Amino acid sequence: MYGIFLVDEDKDSLEEIKSKIDWKNSNFMLTGEATDGERAIPMICEVLPQIVITEIMLPFMNGIELSKILRQIHPEIRIIFVTKSAQFVHAQQALSLGASGYILKPFPKESLEECLKKIAGELDSERILTNETRLLQEKITADRVILKNKFLEDLIQGKLCGNDILAEATDFHFDLLALHYRVILSRISQNQDSPKSPAELQSLIKSALKGWDKHFCLFISKTEFVSILKGNSQEELAARARQSAEVIGKECGKLEKCNIISAIGKNVTHLSEISESYFSARKLMKKFWAIKRNLILNYEDLKSAPLTLTDTEILSERLKYMSHSEIPGIIAEYSRMLEKNQNLFSVIASYLYVDIVKSVSKYLEFLGGKPESLLPEIMKSDFIEACIKNEDIFCENTSRILTAVLDFRDSKMQGRYSDLILKAKEFIAQNYANQSTCLNDVAEEIHLSPNHFSTIFSQECGMTFIEYLTNVRVENAKKLLQDSDKKGYDIAYECGFSDPHYFSFIFKKTTGLTPREYRELQKSR
Repeated sequence: MYGIFLVDEDKDSLEEIKSKIDWKNSNFMLTGEATDGERAIPMICEVLPQIVITEIMLPFMNGIELSKILRQIHPEIRIIFVTKSAQFVHAQQALSLGASGYILKPFPKESLEECLKKIAGELDSERILTNETRLLQEKITADRVILKNKFLEDLIQGKLCGNDILAEATDFHFDLLALHYRVILSRISQNQDSPKSPAELQSLIKSALKGWDKHFCLFISKTEFVSILKGNSQEELAARARQSAEVIGKECGKLEKCNIISAIGKNVTHLSEISESYFSARKLMKKFWAIKRNLILNYEDLKSAPLTLTDTEILSERLKYMSHSEIPGIIAEYSRMLEKNQNLFSVIASYLYVDIVKSVSKYLEFLGGKPESLLPEIMKSDFIEACIKNEDIFCENTSRILTAVLDFRDSKMQGRYSDLILKAKEFIAQNYANQSTCLNDVAEEIHLSPNHFSTIFSQECGMTFIEYLTNVRVENAKKLLQDSDKKGYDIAYECGFSDPHYFSFIFKKTTGLTPREYRELQKSR
């Protein structure tokens, strides 16, 4: 519908004009009327009609002056003069103002209808063009947002070289040049019955950080948020990184049933090293995968912490051969770590706890048990909260967890050959990297004939010696693929494979992925 506003000092003339428009069956509606030009202006500005039909001869302000003012403040409004003035000068002025019509009274109905039909056609075309332009602009804007996010993702993933980074940053008007950079990775977790959708949480966080200078942000998934910060000094950037993490945590902390962990990556000094900061934050985050509470982790804080026992694989290996009498010694080591880092107690305790849970879960699965059945409490939030708030409870629960695991292990190894199998596995763990390690070597180590050892190993372990040795080598290859930049063929040799091609074949057969695919997958997590 297009609005029409009428201006004429003669009320009978106004009624006559209205009678010549088919309001019911046309695309027009009456939005207002006035009897003088001066009074018409504020009324027109309020209702904003698409068309004004006016008489030239008006009191206080004539139709020509009214049109001049409307041309200045609302040039989109079409003007039709329906006038009794036949003066040539008025017609000239109307043409100079770009009038859409000039009709002399009295006039037939068809004259006005034809003029309105022409204007409606022009407005229809303009509206279509405006909509198409708007849609095109929205698409361009949306595409540019996607490209900006893709650039930032490639930047943190290390997929761009220095020259490409600067060229694309300039294209997107990103001022990335600085002396220092740090990346913050934030992971949002919420209960299933949380009232906030992922989109609402994203909007909340972006709003909290809106207007922050030297700050580039993107969501890399529904629950993971990345901030790239820059600064001219390491101290300034460290302070801003913690402040930013606190702002994000504070905003999410206002919501019920929602937690957020932010991991601050290491400080780097080149654009091409931003990915190193991101991956250091992601590696830090992975250590706290089981924690469901608000937490800020800082690479610089934890880098100097003496976490000599926090390597999951070290504890996993110790569980295979340790006795119950060794548990107090491990607890004492954990206790010393916590005492040396009292200012970071909850962070260090969380770090240790996650490694313990990961280690015992992996070992229980190796033994054929289900962690959720044997130790269901270790993933409950109240149990975890107690462990990372109080040293005594942490040590007590850790001792209980390790005792339960060793009890289960011993129950699975009560055959007459259990000690020999444990000794054999220990020998394999120490010698798997030697390409010549074979069944005969292990049998000789435990003083059994090769045939006898092969038989009891299969019976006790549920797999052949070769299968077990291959699994040990593949598991250690996984660690190197995940935690080092070594080439695939170097990893193959280091893990006891004599042929890199055979290593790739066995690795894919075991994991379903090639070594390259496995490494990329681990980096993306």
